[in-house]
Amino acid sequence: MIALRLVMATRTGALSTAIRRSTMLRITIYATLIVILATGAASAQYDPWRTPKQKENDQDIERVNQSTIERLPNPKKSNLIRGPIPN
Repeated sequence: MIALRLVMATRTGALSTAIRRSTMLRITIYATLIVILATGAASAQYDPWRTPKQKENDQDIERVNQSTIERLPNPKKSNLIRGPIPN
């Protein structure tokens, strides 16, 4: 009985329509999930309820990070080998 239904469905094109619909549904679901995840990641970067103390702490951390970056030596000569590689 199932085989007869499959044969009839393939002859009428209903099977290809069903496959096409399931593919479109799957793509729609995946696209929706991507949008939801991207929105969540973007909203996690912005917190409007931070207290002034937390903001001041963030600025202090940023200042320490910048001073650390400035103290790092800036190499003027590269240690990379330039030229042919010896055999």
